[in-house]
Amino acid sequence: MVSFLNGAWVISIINIREVVVMQHVVPVRYLRMGDGAVGFRLKVYSAEFPAIREVGYVEKEAGPLRDVTEHFGGKLYASDPMAYKKMKEAGNNPLGTLEDALKLPFDFIIDCTDSQIYYKEILPKLGVTVPIIGQGSLDAEKGDAFKISLSSLVNLSMVEDTDLMGKPGGIRKVSCNTTAATRAIQALREAYGLTYGPFIHHYEINLLRRTAEQGQKGQVDDVTFIADSHAQHHFRDIDMVFENTNHTGASPKNQPTLGKSYAMQGCHTRGHIQDIRVYLSGMPLGENKPESKAESKEARVARQEAEIARIFGESPRIAVMDGIDGLARAINYFSNLGRFKGDFPENVIVRGTIEYDPGTNSVRFTQIVDNVSIVVPENIDIMLKLGTGKPAGEVIKMVDQTLSLQVLPGFFKPGAVYRNDYR
Repeated sequence: MVSFLNGAWVISIINIREVVVMQHVVPVRYLRMGDGAVGFRLKVYSAEFPAIREVGYVEKEAGPLRDVTEHFGGKLYASDPMAYKKMKEAGNNPLGTLEDALKLPFDFIIDCTDSQIYYKEILPKLGVTVPIIGQGSLDAEKGDAFKISLSSLVNLSMVEDTDLMGKPGGIRKVSCNTTAATRAIQALREAYGLTYGPFIHHYEINLLRRTAEQGQKGQVDDVTFIADSHAQHHFRDIDMVFENTNHTGASPKNQPTLGKSYAMQGCHTRGHIQDIRVYLSGMPLGENKPESKAESKEARVARQEAEIARIFGESPRIAVMDGIDGLARAINYFSNLGRFKGDFPENVIVRGTIEYDPGTNSVRFTQIVDNVSIVVPENIDIMLKLGTGKPAGEVIKMVDQTLSLQVLPGFFKPGAVYRNDYR
């Protein structure tokens, strides 16, 4: 099977170990903006896919990290003539400037910069017409334009129904915290449906956020608490993702969400901790075992918690784990597993924190989130979904299988249940 994109045949991976090779193959091509923590990983991860090719990347900063990316096959373009000059003086090998990069043949642009300056300001002024994928720091309340907020396990299928060619606006791949929270909430929403809790919310989230960028300046000697939920964008972003779904009908399993979030900031540079409570419409039965009068309340709740753990465990990109009690231990575990940079793009839900409350029919749990790698597979999902036209579930499964081969051993779970459609 092959797909047709912009007049070129695109390979389609049927089995991850059996790539159908055509005589004339032009992969999905993208131009990357930025070479930071997310941008560099996107280069490394996407190189695993024969159906994707990075044509180049644009960067402002000169230095030895540009040489590292060149080692991985990255083709460097300077953001402007001044940056080009600095790169030459630093011994880097820029092939031109942004103006030259935009003359390359590509199907998508992905802005991986923290500021999203290319998405918001530079590219619209240059009249770029291909779909642009931006990242989670885009904020609708600040006037940033985008046509869909996307989290793959909730609404990847919806991207094919979105007009991405007009201006303004493109795709917002939501942030690390929003991606993790929507995955977990969706798993419960799909299994049980959601209802309103005592404070008229479907979910409540407390975040322990990082305070600094790895290797850069930041707050390292304090823990702060932000009580105003409106100071946190995550609950708005989570609700926005669920708004971008096909929520026709009255079932609690397909309605939009309403939530709240609070945050603390701790002294670390990578990852976040999320403490989440979700209010369920249906009740966990515990392996469909009928309630027994002789069964104690504790035993029944334990059975229900085991079912909830199973629901999480069957979801792609969610790992339910024992013995992982912090970010450092999670990174060390995945490093020892052979993961690139110790990355874990899956949610790590700590099994012992899953608590079911029969009084409010709610579940509370704690999950660990890698703030950089979690969004990278989802950017690849978007490119392959738009480029190949394959069903969203097939795309997600293919991405998971491919990344598991070398970059992220164990990322694909053979027992995971992939839906055909995610909308």
